[in-house]
Amino acid sequence: MNRKQKISQSFGRRAVYYSQEATLQKTVAKNLANFLPALHQADILEIGCGTGFLTTRLIKSYPDCHLLVSDLSENMVSFTKENSPHHPSIDFKILDGEKLGKGLPNQFDLIITSMTLQWFTAPGETLKKLQHFLKPGGILLYSTLAPDCFPEWRQTLKDLSYPCGLITVDPLPGEISHDTFCVSHKSALEFFRQLKNLGTSTPDPIYNSLTPGQFRKALEHINQHYNAQMSWHITYGQLPFLTQAESLEQAGFPLTTAS
Repeated sequence: MNRKQKISQSFGRRAVYYSQEATLQKTVAKNLANFLPALHQADILEIGCGTGFLTTRLIKSYPDCHLLVSDLSENMVSFTKENSPHHPSIDFKILDGEKLGKGLPNQFDLIITSMTLQWFTAPGETLKKLQHFLKPGGILLYSTLAPDCFPEWRQTLKDLSYPCGLITVDPLPGEISHDTFCVSHKSALEFFRQLKNLGTSTPDPIYNSLTPGQFRKALEHINQHYNAQMSWHITYGQLPFLTQAESLEQAGFPLTTAS
């Protein structure tokens, strides 16, 4: 089973729990929706719908648009389809957001994804590819974990000289806003149990796991030095449609003007 399949399975088998307990992800979807443009009779693609936190807001915001709602997990797509409000023009599809292509409309007025990019193999490259699926004047909106998310855990591992298995997302283009959510837990162990129950605990693919003894020592360090608090740093971004010339320049082929 490859990493994408593990992520899909991990999220999919916890869809009901995710829908009930992923309160922070629900808040991030709400905040991302604040940047939605005014659109009418437009084509909209959502990537990584999860259990429908953002989908519900798209349905309410765009009653006369066509929505294509997708996720890598079949269970997540099924859950969202069954639990979303009615919309006159909506399709649900199992899609890998990094491999869009056959079977899709060529262009969208809006592509949007919330808390999904951190699971991609190459988030920055994927954003560039997604820009090519926009219509002229279209926009791409996203929210994702910032590079410095969970600083308490990162610092703990650094203090103890342990390897860090957190997924690292490099700074992405188009940042328009950011949030920090400081979440207190009864213990650090509760935080990690919550991640596991939400299906969000798949580590970096090259990570060598901590031994049970190392993990216990790291948990004790967080409880002692940070009172079991974890900080989620979230980035929101917006990117435009790219002309062919802009695509070439972005790829490192600057256009020259004949003299």
